[in-house]
Amino acid sequence: MQLDRVLASGADVGDRPWRLAGGGARPTVWAQIFADVLGRPVRRQLTSELGARGVASLLPGALGHGVPPWTVNDEDDLCVHPGPDRAAYLEHARVFDRCLARMSSVWSEVERYRTAGGNS
Repeated sequence: MQLDRVLASGADVGDRPWRLAGGGARPTVWAQIFADVLGRPVRRQLTSELGARGVASLLPGALGHGVPPWTVNDEDDLCVHPGPDRAAYLEHARVFDRCLARMSSVWSEVERYRTAGGNS
């Protein structure tokens, strides 16, 4: 899984739940899928336009004014933890990784053909 590669690189992903925002955060089932696939809790953020709010929160600092802290929702009832379906997602990930590994020679051939201008 890609997260395993990030962790193996020494990146610190923290212990707190990851935040899930946008349309995928609204249905609890999507949050559960994220938690199961990632193997860590996710906290749903149901506030709208978080990207625009984040950008707007930078404006006072850019103008030399004090920047009030930006808060997000930390309610426990919005936190979803990995459940019993995690094992199934891990098996699907293993199958996907095997398929991806077997496709590497195909992609290499496509790249060789592309860089040769299709004349090989």
